[in-house]
Amino acid sequence: MSFAILHRKLSTITAVLLCLTLIACGTEITTITVPEVNSALEPTESKPDPAPPVETTSLESSALSNSPDKQNTSDAKHDHADHDSHDHADHGKNNDEPECEHPPEFYIGKDHPCNTEGQDDHQEEDQGPGPNQPIMDDSSNNPALRAKGKGTLSMINLLTKYKTSDLKSWAKQVESRMAERQSNVLVVMYPLGKFAKMGGNFGNHPLETHERLVTQDQIDSMLKEIETWAKTQPRRDGWLANEIPQYRLIMEGGGDVAVQTALSKGSRLVVIAAEENKDPSDVYHTFTHELYHAFQHDIGDIPCDRQDGGRWMVEAGADYFSYLEIAKSFPHRSPGLSIMLESASNTYRDEGSKAIRGSSTAAAALLRLLVERGHIAHEKIMDGSIFHNCVRNEEFSSDQDFVSDAMNSWHMIEDKDGTFQFSQDALKKTASKIAARPVASISSNVAITAAPLIVSNCDDKRIDIPDAVRTTLSNVGFSQCSMPFGILLAADKEMPEDVVRHAAKITAEFIDKDMDGLADDPKLATTLQYKFGQDRAWLSMPTKHGFKEGPGGEALQSLGYDIEIPSWWLWGEAGLQGDFSEGLNEHSKRVIWEEVDHFMTQFGLSKVYPKEFGLEDWDSSVLARETKRAQCQWWQHPENDCPGSPRETDGPPDGCTDISCDAVEFFHQLHTLYVGMEPGWSGIGFPKDKSKLVSLMSVEMKTIMNNTSLPVLKAPLKQTYPVAN
Repeated sequence: MSFAILHRKLSTITAVLLCLTLIACGTEITTITVPEVNSALEPTESKPDPAPPVETTSLESSALSNSPDKQNTSDAKHDHADHDSHDHADHGKNNDEPECEHPPEFYIGKDHPCNTEGQDDHQEEDQGPGPNQPIMDDSSNNPALRAKGKGTLSMINLLTKYKTSDLKSWAKQVESRMAERQSNVLVVMYPLGKFAKMGGNFGNHPLETHERLVTQDQIDSMLKEIETWAKTQPRRDGWLANEIPQYRLIMEGGGDVAVQTALSKGSRLVVIAAEENKDPSDVYHTFTHELYHAFQHDIGDIPCDRQDGGRWMVEAGADYFSYLEIAKSFPHRSPGLSIMLESASNTYRDEGSKAIRGSSTAAAALLRLLVERGHIAHEKIMDGSIFHNCVRNEEFSSDQDFVSDAMNSWHMIEDKDGTFQFSQDALKKTASKIAARPVASISSNVAITAAPLIVSNCDDKRIDIPDAVRTTLSNVGFSQCSMPFGILLAADKEMPEDVVRHAAKITAEFIDKDMDGLADDPKLATTLQYKFGQDRAWLSMPTKHGFKEGPGGEALQSLGYDIEIPSWWLWGEAGLQGDFSEGLNEHSKRVIWEEVDHFMTQFGLSKVYPKEFGLEDWDSSVLARETKRAQCQWWQHPENDCPGSPRETDGPPDGCTDISCDAVEFFHQLHTLYVGMEPGWSGIGFPKDKSKLVSLMSVEMKTIMNNTSLPVLKAPLKQTYPVAN
């Protein structure tokens, strides 16, 4: 069992203890009644009279009661330095091994003091199945905790600041990312008061002492619930006798604890004491970090734990996951990757190279460096599959050259215009003395990265396009290029560079909304990547109206279909005449977003998600049906005629009646207004505010717009995607 040292303060909490049985994070929910929290209880106070019981009978889903307080971003980033003292390398070990419990750090390589190779294992008699038995073992005396084919999640929540439905939502977010669930998990959360002193009577666990808010009755109830649950689980020899007294010491003494411990490979306990007034995003970070541990397969697995391999990855994976997921619930913590690397850089500044032995964030930075060097797939970390079947030990042991070199380079982090990233020296090392072998665990997703996003001359070899494409672009005066996530963006040499950079930023942000450097939806990114051929599409930024005429223009057709972002749309007549003096104003930004959105819809979303965004006919997709319903009711493209409402703008004889035009134009305006942005223009009859739009939209359209698994915007564009110099 290993415990985190946390350093924040909270406000007074009164709470109700809720014991939930959640089958696979979500179906069966039960509650129990326990006393309220006594917020005035002092750590040394004797047992008070129990407060009257409070019964909770309703658990309605809700968002967090309050959005996170606005705070200094740098403070929010630095707050997680205290979380780095977690030690999870010894999960599942008994307290009979004090030398493994005491150091508040994890170990890399063969110097791990918990290396117990050769020791015998003993199964506790009459205490349930042993650690290597199947987790769905029929010997469980509590069938409600067994979901056929899945692990279960039970929760004891003593915090009123966080509704159980909120914590359940966080847990579902973590679970939804996992490739496979196998463990039964009990999560216990309770409040702590103000910081009292460093250290305390917590056995071998180096914890802070805080004001105790929970009563003796509540402590007894929590421990009884833990013991009752544990007796239904496969567990280590002596687990109950060793661990329950340790938890009593910590709870009664006001110990600041955040821990996941493995009873066995198939059963995990998470205990978190949350300080009052702690920023919700910090509580989220701790919660998701520990729950990720609970879902890791090969901790609590004796053969895997004893191997001298990638133990450091256990802690690294949990912090990596938590940092990169946090922006989904707390946008002010975006981009999570930059925040993680800044925290790692600060840790190196404070502790030097030894930080890699004890800091989970330093280890997470090391893991990210292996991702960017191409040794491991990002998704293998995010879905937890790198912790299946001891893969981490077999492929990422510290004695391998590519791992040991990364251990010496993880701190090579620099601040580029407010975004923290690895230096080019750190990334270039892959090609020199390191064997940059693609290991078996790498998926194709690892290539879907903007590393880094650049806007440069089309002759720049970092722009990965065939020489024939460079020549064709040059023949029509296109000399500025960018490849955000492999999407070709090319601009006339006269187009202002900041405008081209903005178009590259918007394109990259749509693919990577959390700005972690990897595509949110690798399949969408792969579909949009430019490949030489007629079936490919690209984004063009011309300044000359006849740029497709003549020999050069004919060759341009061979590059595939282009979505134009021309100067005359950006600045009207002035742009047509070569006057770009208005620069990157609000109108031109909206035009850029519109054309990028059209590109994403027509050549990406419609191909990858045909049931939702398909453009084959007017009936087979949600978008097509929604456009058809809205036509001549609350949507009319100004080039189209409607009964009693003739077209208002000249255009092709058939107007914009084809589905690939009308539905795409309609979706852009809906997409933009729905997330709170203002479209550059509005179709005839189209609503001017979101509330009116929502009242007109069908249920099926609102459903896909709110579906977190679909890569459409859920919030306004930040327009701050980092572009390298």
